[in-house]
Amino acid sequence: MDNKPTPIQKIRFPDMPKRPNLMKGKRSLYLALGFVLGILFFWGADSLNTWLNNRPKEQPVAKHESRPTLSGKYGYNPHEGTLVSYPGRSFSFAAKFNDRNDHHLSAAAQSGLKSIPADREAVEDMRGKMVHIKDCKNYVVDPLSHSIPYLCPGAARELDAIGDAWADLLKRNDLPHYKFILTSLLRTQEDVKKLQRSGNVNASENSAHCYGTTFDITYTRFEKAEECDKYMHEGNLQLALAQILLNEQRAGHIYVKYEKKQACFHITSRL
Repeated sequence: MDNKPTPIQKIRFPDMPKRPNLMKGKRSLYLALGFVLGILFFWGADSLNTWLNNRPKEQPVAKHESRPTLSGKYGYNPHEGTLVSYPGRSFSFAAKFNDRNDHHLSAAAQSGLKSIPADREAVEDMRGKMVHIKDCKNYVVDPLSHSIPYLCPGAARELDAIGDAWADLLKRNDLPHYKFILTSLLRTQEDVKKLQRSGNVNASENSAHCYGTTFDITYTRFEKAEECDKYMHEGNLQLALAQILLNEQRAGHIYVKYEKKQACFHITSRL
């Protein structure tokens, strides 16, 4: 038996693929090209970033100063840009407009209706004695639920006089034309009862409103009468209106009560 060991055979591994043998000139060319491309890449990224940072930004929409809530077609116009004000001197409305209720009633009984109409049908029968108050160039009538738009002739003339003086004051001061708003006029006995049921503490059975001589003008709302680029705050409109009423009061044409809770000027004609 042959115990001669078997010789170890050498294992032959396959040859690894050789990289192409580039010439020194081509290798240098590729290196230079890669260097140039790298510079272009970084330069382009930096330029793009600069352009993004320097491009014009969208301008925010200009915000106008807060303004009062106004009723009517031209009450609020977002394109208005000029705030104007009445240059009149301010004064205490509560102190100046504090005519007593018995003065209002006395004037109403003297120049107004001799008997209080029971309901609205009764007012229809008094058309010859009453003036129907409608919207006009200087004032508008609010939707009425507890009164009707009628006044005695003297009170109607005084209302128009206040409206004309108001328009003239705005025009002389180069201010936009606004209309003031009537919130209460003639009340019947039926209207007074409705007000009392609603809990209105001012709903007196013997109110000056029942004689067709008295009307209320709100001082918190005004209606713009024409479209323009000027607007006014309600505080300045209130001051302008108060100046007109003060002049009429001093002339002995009206009694005025500043009603803070009702947000109105309570006016009784003395004519």
